[in-house]
Amino acid sequence: MKFKITFFILFFSYSLLAQEEKSLEDYQIKYNNKANEYLLKKDGLNALHYFHSTIGINLDDEPMTKHEIYARKKVDSLLPIFQEKERKKMERKVEIKAIKTPYL
Repeated sequence: MKFKITFFILFFSYSLLAQEEKSLEDYQIKYNNKANEYLLKKDGLNALHYFHSTIGINLDDEPMTKHEIYARKKVDSLLPIFQEKERKKMERKVEIKAIKTPYL
């Protein structure tokens, strides 16, 4: 019983200390920086994910920030590239399945 109470107190105090007050813009800056790092590494899919997260953070009816506008432009430019790649992958899979079917 003593262990449970001690554990609860430590866990509760740690969770209170772990909470930081960060603004919406701080998170958007963090995600934009992370996305730009992924773009420099030529990992566009993760960059797209982080840019999309930058846009999705703002759930309220707040006006768009400059970071959100920047991320939206990047998503608009990256998304068609990855959609085309995924479409080609799907076409290849469909062609392979069509060739393998014994009913043709």
